[in-house]
Amino acid sequence: MLLLNGDYESKDIVPLMIETFEFIRDFEGEVPGASAKDCGNYLDMNLPMAKYLAGKFLDEVLYDIKPDSVVGIYSGLRKDSENLQVQAEQTEKKLHILQCAS
Repeated sequence: MLLLNGDYESKDIVPLMIETFEFIRDFEGEVPGASAKDCGNYLDMNLPMAKYLAGKFLDEVLYDIKPDSVVGIYSGLRKDSENLQVQAEQTEKKLHILQCAS
């Protein structure tokens, strides 16, 4: 999550967005809070999918961003977020089925 305070135009935060998405794409290690004891929604934390989507967004949008396309970034992020949520729910159902079968 990227939080800013102040008066910014969309173009002003593109370098910060690139840095944030590169951090996600390149992250290695344990995701904080990604266990049942730490978070009730721990099954929604899918690091491989987050890394994939971050890399895709960097390659398809941020690395080649044009001034006239800056406004449309939010709608693309929202769609990716919705797709990720659907995939997380499907993964959670599959894990539940596997747990019940064992």
